Amino acid sequence: MKMEQTMSVPKLRFSEFTESWETNELSEVFRIGAGGDIDKERLSKTKTDDFPYPVFANAETDKGFYGYASYYKEEGGCVTVSGRGNLGTPHARHERFVPIVRLLVLRPRAAGDVNFFESAISRIPFFIESTGVPQLTGPQIGGYSISSPFLPEQRKIANFLTAVDGRLAQLSQKKALLEAYKKGVMQQLFTQALRFQDDHGNEFPDWEETTFGTLGKFIGGGTPSKSEKKYWSGSIPWVSSSDLVQESITQIRINRFITSEAIAESATKLVPKGSVLIVSRVGVGKAVVAPSDLCTSQDFTSLIPSNANPYFVAYFLKFSLNKLLTFNQGTSIQGFTKEDISGLEMGLPCQAEQTKIANFLTALDRKIETVAAQITHTQTFKRGLLQQMFV
Repeated sequence: MKMEQTMSVPKLRFSEFTESWETNELSEVFRIGAGGDIDKERLSKTKTDDFPYPVFANAETDKGFYGYASYYKEEGGCVTVSGRGNLGTPHARHERFVPIVRLLVLRPRAAGDVNFFESAISRIPFFIESTGVPQLTGPQIGGYSISSPFLPEQRKIANFLTAVDGRLAQLSQKKALLEAYKKGVMQQLFTQALRFQDDHGNEFPDWEETTFGTLGKFIGGGTPSKSEKKYWSGSIPWVSSSDLVQESITQIRINRFITSEAIAESATKLVPKGSVLIVSRVGVGKAVVAPSDLCTSQDFTSLIPSNANPYFVAYFLKFSLNKLLTFNQGTSIQGFTKEDISGLEMGLPCQAEQTKIANFLTALDRKIETVAAQITHTQTFKRGLLQQMFV
């Protein structure tokens, strides 16, 4: 039975459009099909003249790329929707392709802009109640409703959002290039293929061959009893490994605070500002320079440097991630011990060159963080548009 139509308009709209939007069930707007089995004899992981058509599965990502086929089952001009995994995730398709497994294919019954429909469908709160593996079927998705305007307004909205997506793609590419450049520079700096000069243009002294344990004093951590509320009502920051950002040596989320009594009556210890917090288990590879005096959980083996720039030390640890991972041990919780990291061999430049290296890499990180903030801002802007430009 055809659903009774209702009329509505979005909060934010281009001024030249005044007509009401129509709300209909998806089954009325689209012919809904689904993918099937793939002929593996006609499948390739590489695109060639003989295998030109992309194959998409119902995977954990919206695109779910699977490979290339020598045949196609669907023309472009449709929207695919994940029927399993990341349920309900839509993606506009403009080229011929092969859908497989439980990938739903929604083809407009009348002229429509599939980019507009991708955005509109992304706002539908799909809910599938299941005792087994949750999945979204054609009949189920067909019962959900969607609101849409006439084609000219669809195109205007889609083109505007495509421009926003283009901006996001540019920013993402810029961030990726900066990260790749930083990785390459770190490789050259810590292997001494690239050296700085002092402020007078003179060469710095040769690096000293030493071990990580000579850089300062190690300090461990612990977790005060969570059942003792009096421990968690103080002003001393306490962090766990999940509070650190994987790629950053400066970003740390501090949202838990303990008392002096908690320090006195547990294994946690006060780590001085400027120490290098090193995650030695449950997140090996994270390291950050402490922005203030604080305490850590038992997942840290932190360093209080005595003769090294803490930022240089933190960047060296990032560069040495693969070596740190080789220390992984334990059956349930893998990680490394103080003895492991103490024996880590390294080259140590003089303090002045350490500072040059640290400052250069910190400046690169600031650029990366600025672009990351722009990406977040643009994503938030787009979410706001989706809230207001659609019914």
